[in-house]
Amino acid sequence: MESTRRVTTLRQLEILVEFLREHPDLALGRLRTKEARATSSRLWGEITESLNTEGPARSSKEWTKVWNDLKCKVRAKLVAVNASQRGTGGGPNTGVPLSTFEETVAQILGRDVGPLQNVAQNHFK
Repeated sequence: MESTRRVTTLRQLEILVEFLREHPDLALGRLRTKEARATSSRLWGEITESLNTEGPARSSKEWTKVWNDLKCKVRAKLVAVNASQRGTGGGPNTGVPLSTFEETVAQILGRDVGPLQNVAQNHFK
């Protein structure tokens, strides 16, 4: 049995990130009360409809996983960049720089990733 892998389009990621920028509590997983969980579920339903019209369809739960995986990837890159900057010798940053898209995700994450040294404050638009 072959598994089919759905590749998220760049447009889908752009829509997802823009939506989560507008809903930072959802992006950071802060909606935890009973009422807030209902709001979270409603919001993920809304964005799922928009995302599924732009490319491969996923469930709301699968889109939350896409977001969590993206957050993890950006956090890992930020850790590498920060470690490179703190290394001895004080030379140039040898870490892999963040793309504009990843910088936008880092801005959404804000204080959840610690200090964002040398991360440009570009806006995603």
